[in-house]
Order: sequence, then C-alpha cells, then structure tokens
Amino acid sequence: MRWYYNLWVDINEDFIEVYSCFPKVFKIVSEVNKLNHPYSPRNFEKGTIMYYSSSSYSMCNWLKGIPLWDNKNDEVIEGLQPSCQIKYEFIKSINT
Repeated sequence: MRWYYNLWVDINEDFIEVYSCFPKVFKIVSEVNKLNHPYSPRNFEKGTIMYYSSSSYSMCNWLKGIPLWDNKNDEVIEGLQPSCQIKYEFIKSINT
C-alpha cells in the first residue's frame, strides 16, 4: 500500500492506521549507519528529523524504504534532490 497507492501505513501491536496523505516529516528511531544501510552517504543519529524527498529520479526501492534527507532546504541541482533510502523500521512519521 505504501508504494502502489502512496499511502502511509502505521502498524502497531494492537491496530493498523492508514493515512490518506503521505507524511513529509519523519524521525529516525534507530541509528542509520554503514552497517545497516550500506548505501547511506553518512550516519544519521537517533532522533534526527528527516524530510521526504520526492525526486522522480530517486533509485529508492519502496518495498523496503523511502527516500529521505535531513535538510529540506538543500539546493536542487539539475532536477536532483539529495536523498537516501531509509528502511521503514528505522523511521517513524511525525504528524504535522
């Protein structure tokens, strides 16, 4: 549902929540580093706020994660936005 319908799904112990609007802001819940994300350009500490990067050139595998970056104001260079695929189990959406 996340990839095909572009919906956000929160799965908790007792219930499942499906949001009609895809979140734009996320929080890292477990450190992202080269051991668990070998393709990550750098480490992201627990608690880092990440922003959804909607570049159509992204090489993200939506079945495993979504393209995020820690600075939403980074310059777009020739249509490319910086992003890194972060696995679902390492992030939590922040309702804004």
